[in-house]
Amino acid sequence: MRKIISTILSLFVTLSAFAQVNPQGLLERDPSVRYGKLDNGLTYYIKHNDKPAERADYYLFTNVGAIQETPAQDGLAHFLEHMALNGTKNLPGKMMIDYFESIGASFGANINASTGVEQTMYMLNNIPTTREGIIDTALLIMHDYSAFVTNDPAEIDKERGVIIEEWRTRRTAEWRSTEKVWEHLYRGSKYATCNIIGTKENLETFPASELQDFYHTWYRPDLQAVVVVGDIDPEVIENKLRVLFEDIPARENPKPKEEILLPENEEPIVGIITDPETRVSQMQFVIKYPLLTPRMVRQYGAGFMNDLALDLVNAVFSERFDDIAKQADAPFFAGSASFTNLIATADALMTGVAFADGESLKAFEAALTEIEKAKRFGFTEGELERAKTNMIANAEKATSNADSRKNSEYIWDYYADFFQDWPFMTPAYKEEQIKGYLPFLSLDVINAFLSGISYDKNVVVLYLAPEREGLVHPTEQDFVDIIEKVQSAEMESDLQDEEFGELVDAALLVGSKVKKEEEGLYNSTVWTLENGIRVVVRPSDYKKEEVTFRLQAAGGRSLIAESELPSVDDNMLYLYNNLSGVSHFPSTTLSKMLTGKIVSENPFIENLFHGVSGSCAPKDFETL
Repeated sequence: MRKIISTILSLFVTLSAFAQVNPQGLLERDPSVRYGKLDNGLTYYIKHNDKPAERADYYLFTNVGAIQETPAQDGLAHFLEHMALNGTKNLPGKMMIDYFESIGASFGANINASTGVEQTMYMLNNIPTTREGIIDTALLIMHDYSAFVTNDPAEIDKERGVIIEEWRTRRTAEWRSTEKVWEHLYRGSKYATCNIIGTKENLETFPASELQDFYHTWYRPDLQAVVVVGDIDPEVIENKLRVLFEDIPARENPKPKEEILLPENEEPIVGIITDPETRVSQMQFVIKYPLLTPRMVRQYGAGFMNDLALDLVNAVFSERFDDIAKQADAPFFAGSASFTNLIATADALMTGVAFADGESLKAFEAALTEIEKAKRFGFTEGELERAKTNMIANAEKATSNADSRKNSEYIWDYYADFFQDWPFMTPAYKEEQIKGYLPFLSLDVINAFLSGISYDKNVVVLYLAPEREGLVHPTEQDFVDIIEKVQSAEMESDLQDEEFGELVDAALLVGSKVKKEEEGLYNSTVWTLENGIRVVVRPSDYKKEEVTFRLQAAGGRSLIAESELPSVDDNMLYLYNNLSGVSHFPSTTLSKMLTGKIVSENPFIENLFHGVSGSCAPKDFETL
């Protein structure tokens, strides 16, 4: 798996001759963002965005999660999130929630928090910026979350019942299965038992001092970032942050975060996980790796290029598994394979399939065979070029719509920068880098990377299925036998690039005359065609590089017999959306023919209407 890194390194000399890309150089962060660190180590990201106007989002990122807990603190990272909403130094009790409700915000929609295994976030979304006092209060809350949560023992005891009730509601089949998945996937590491919510016993009995200790140990400025994005003046906000957060000193002798590595396993780990409430049979084949793009190179062109290579591989895998799932006799009805992140120190090639009950071994062998084919024979030129073309088209679309980006899009850019070391770039600069590096990611480079796939060790197989009478489940040895069978099987490459014709025969396109033209609502124009169809057209400068449409007729689910509704909702729409083609082209061919085009459509059936909605780039309007 290090082949791609070494291959890229070997390209350094060649690439250095091209001004637009430099694998040894730092990637350029978006210069419009106020980004920096205070003297106490607090990171900040401040960005002006007036879409929507007179609104802003405020986030506190904390690079701490449940994985930092000691056994006596099990579940307390999440418990602390609740306590932060129950009172701070400057906004005791419910004062914070009462204040924001007085200006039209509400808990849940605008005031919330999220605790994960490795990170914690506090957020205020869509908050008015019409008064300076509101802005100051929002910043004060971020300040208090950072270092001044009260954690009053009496309030902690009151909150136990709330958390335990949340613990009860999480005991679903999905959650029970997920806990068992972690036990197998992360076997031998702390991650295996880190379920965020904690145990009921510890939630009932932990002393308040444990929660207070967790807070004072890990909530500190060197592990935190404040993010403000919205209709604000970045310079003003930066000055406010410097004044407000200066009373939080840098921690002396801070406790270092432990780097937790997943232990290697020589033999496959197989988890047979069944539950009476599980509805769909599925499985995952996982190969664990150290980080495929090391954090130390993510700020550089080499890291960006390496990540592009992984994205290309994932795109081709997606195409291949989609094609298989759409076959009439498919061994699985949904499948995927992709290189993805597992934890802070590990990535994985994760192959997943969902299949009919009792078809697990057939589905597993088919999925694993696709991985083995990619390893032995690589991809085709056509597959890689489609992935590159789509990547460029999406980058161009992002650049065209840069002026319409929402606050949340910026925030997730800063999330990736702070937690994962992926630098935030403007869409235009990112497009430039993509176009500069893609020519050097040749088929030979990608196929060399694929040839490095190995499942001699660090393999985990996870089988999840319903637990019911009559359904026979495979054994661990069944899966091990299939791995050995596929590895030793004789195979021939059946890869070939397809030839496509015209999407639609132009001779079949017979237009309809406009019978009537009139003005409509909101500066729209209404055309009534001779066949009775009404067409409403409205120009807009919002998302200038996007055309949206909705074709609808009255009826919808109201036309369907009540006895048939469950079947329609569960099966027909899924099959229609996934298997329908255009003209004489099946859906698998259609997706390839639309390579490089920004076109999407989605058939829908609502209660009273049915039809098709979608969007496209202006250049692809005729295709749409």
